[in-house]
Amino acid sequence: RPPPPPPPPPTTTEPQSAPVYGDVNCNGEVEIGDVVLLARYIAQDASASVTPQGVQNADCDKNQVVDSSDITAICRYLAHLTDIL
Repeated sequence: RPPPPPPPPPTTTEPQSAPVYGDVNCNGEVEIGDVVLLARYIAQDASASVTPQGVQNADCDKNQVVDSSDITAICRYLAHLTDIL
């Protein structure tokens, strides 16, 4: 009788990598679509799907809360009013 197969790797909802601040949709770029997605997420739009990594990326002011101040930070970055997120 063969041994039982190994268990599958654990699944996790935790972010898997260092944040890319502002990249809410995790496509590798910070763009206006990230602002729209974040606004929908904050407004509790059930169809706005943000991954755990996206939530971590959205916390641009690094205060452990994702809110409208993070939207403002991304907008300021996109408007070239600041160089860092």
